[in-house]
Amino acid sequence: MTSPLAKQTLARIQQPLEARASAGLPEVIQLIEELSSRAFSISVQELGELISRDTMVTAKIMQSANTFGFNPFGGVVTTISQAIQIIGFTKIRNLALSMLLLENTLQGSHSETQRESAALALCSGLLAQNLASARPPQDPEQAFVFACLRQYGRLILTSFMPQEFEQVQRRPPEESEVGACRRVFGLSPLELTHALFEAAGFPRDILRFMQDPPSTQLAAAAAGRDDELAALTQFAGELAELVVSPRVNAAAFAQRAEQLRQTFGTRLQLPEDAIAEIVQTVDTGLRAFSRSYGGRAISGGVLQRINERVAKADPEPALPGVGPAVSPPPAGEAPPTGPVAAAERPGAEAAPGGAAHDPASPAAAPPPHDGVAILTEALLQLTELMSSAVVELHAMEQVALAAIQSGLRLRDCLYFTRDGPAGAYAAHAGLGELLGRIRGRPIMEAGRRDVFGICLTRREDVLIRDTSDPKLRAFLPEWLMGEGTVRSFILLPLVGEAGVFALIVGTRNGTEPIQLSSREVQLLKALRQHLTAARRLAGLKA
Repeated sequence: MTSPLAKQTLARIQQPLEARASAGLPEVIQLIEELSSRAFSISVQELGELISRDTMVTAKIMQSANTFGFNPFGGVVTTISQAIQIIGFTKIRNLALSMLLLENTLQGSHSETQRESAALALCSGLLAQNLASARPPQDPEQAFVFACLRQYGRLILTSFMPQEFEQVQRRPPEESEVGACRRVFGLSPLELTHALFEAAGFPRDILRFMQDPPSTQLAAAAAGRDDELAALTQFAGELAELVVSPRVNAAAFAQRAEQLRQTFGTRLQLPEDAIAEIVQTVDTGLRAFSRSYGGRAISGGVLQRINERVAKADPEPALPGVGPAVSPPPAGEAPPTGPVAAAERPGAEAAPGGAAHDPASPAAAPPPHDGVAILTEALLQLTELMSSAVVELHAMEQVALAAIQSGLRLRDCLYFTRDGPAGAYAAHAGLGELLGRIRGRPIMEAGRRDVFGICLTRREDVLIRDTSDPKLRAFLPEWLMGEGTVRSFILLPLVGEAGVFALIVGTRNGTEPIQLSSREVQLLKALRQHLTAARRLAGLKA
């Protein structure tokens, strides 16, 4: 760094980093630096000892390690060493890095800007991890680490020079954050990251990912794995900045994100729908971290903005009859009735989980979002399974079915697959009593004039809330209604190039119909997107 201002900034930051005993230096910054500098050379024992130095981080890793998303087989984890053995070294390393980033935001009275920096680092890592998981030569865990660490300079600036960074935040609209940082600090956050890591003796093959390649390179296709990884982490970082920036409103995000996709289009060969899918996955991941660490861990503004990005880039699909389940009826309107609408009392407000409550009743309270939590955890587990060297498609299907059955409180959750390009559909996997009666029978076809045939032909989700409606009886097959116990069911098709290759069927008995919140609709779509992508990775045609 030749700029006097840049040298002054580096001197101010390196002094407490080198002192190690500075009262103003949170211990977590030391831990992040140590873990980062040896991310790819640290031993299992060293990793366990390093994590154990921070009690809060250790507790949160143990909590996460005992959840279904990280530990689906239910082995009890009581030590960091057990967590590494059961879950895997790289996953625990990256989980520790994530927790350390979040822990930094909880040390004392940190500002919204500092929490945004932690969220930006995690968002970058999750975006890169998602992109790398669909590119077999790439290592998603390595992509996560590199993309997270690219934001290290911004985290340092907001932690050690917060007053100066406020000047960056107050920059004029036409000035970029990079430009403002160079004006205030003499260098950009990424240039600071590179300078600090170079001074710490990071290997050159890691330092190359802590800088942006010349813009002219983006016009050419990636020349190898490392070249692609460098472009991938750069793209993830720039997209993450758009996602978390309070200066980019929901209307502008889609346009600027598309411009970014086109800039990296030749380098990464990104399809048009790539951003919508990966941003939705990142939304899920950040909310999972927020649930584990508490509401203050992730910036509330970031969570709201990323939710706006998801809604803008990928509008949620409209399931028949879902509208009344997630919003109250207009004033004076009669309660909705019919086969796809649950009866609601006038003036009652539908809770996110689907059950109605009367706002006039002091004892009424909205139900907890258990369904959203279960589906979110399953989505994280599917992401982990997709990053494995061998994609276990059957295991992923079982994770999805178990989560859908539990999250939507279903009696049965069956997985029908098609026999050939235009064959009938039969259930070979699933949960519940109904599977035992129909397993392996070709009982469903796209051409039949029933509700299943309509779903398969139109390739649309279908939600039937009340099978007792006389108008519906002719469209319900005997194999479903033979015993007369199914009162509500949902059909979730998985669509590929040749149409619907699989169909998830969920049933519920009793008087309470299936109802879905808008968030559950989004998660159900994301689960199926993961299953469809996994099928492609496994080499099967959809």
